[in-house]
Amino acid sequence: MRSLFLAVFLCAASLVPMTAGDADAPKIAVLRLQDLLSTCKAYRDQKEKIKKLDAEAQATAKGMDDQITRLESSLQLARGNRDKFADLQEQYETAKLRKTMFEKRTAGELDRQHGTLIKAVFTGMRQNLAVYCKEKGIMLVLLAPGEDAPSGAAWLTDTQGLAASRCDARPGTVYLIRPDQHVAARWRRFDAVAVRAALARASQQPPP
Repeated sequence: MRSLFLAVFLCAASLVPMTAGDADAPKIAVLRLQDLLSTCKAYRDQKEKIKKLDAEAQATAKGMDDQITRLESSLQLARGNRDKFADLQEQYETAKLRKTMFEKRTAGELDRQHGTLIKAVFTGMRQNLAVYCKEKGIMLVLLAPGEDAPSGAAWLTDTQGLAASRCDARPGTVYLIRPDQHVAARWRRFDAVAVRAALARASQQPPP
């Protein structure tokens, strides 16, 4: 019976089907998230909107900086007037606090929007991938924290991050898993030539 090897790619997305050199070799589907995002028009369009919001926020923050600078200069000139100095000091501290809160709130909102966008694109991509793998006879295995798997996909849930910790997983890391669940090979970035060679070696096939 033919061995089945699984390739698990973490945070690594376009679809690249590969074989080890013959028609009976196990099929691997590689999904590189960065490629998907860079070629996805919907993602690029929405990302441009987020960039515009970021630019607007930076312009607003610069205006706040200018106000703080003016208040700081006024403070230097008002040192001989206690009441005026106290009033300007309050305005100065309030302006600095307002700017800090604005930057934190804006950064959090932009990060939230970007994260939501990536999740939406990735969810759509996973659904399309599940259909593609089913049509091509490729076994799809997903490793992610507690989400619903697309129909027809196997699912490994790493709820406590143990798999990531024990396998020293980092963004972009690629694993080739043997049928007995041993790690046959690992790379810090995807390399199609290296994966083909490792798969051929592990399945006792001639080098590609």
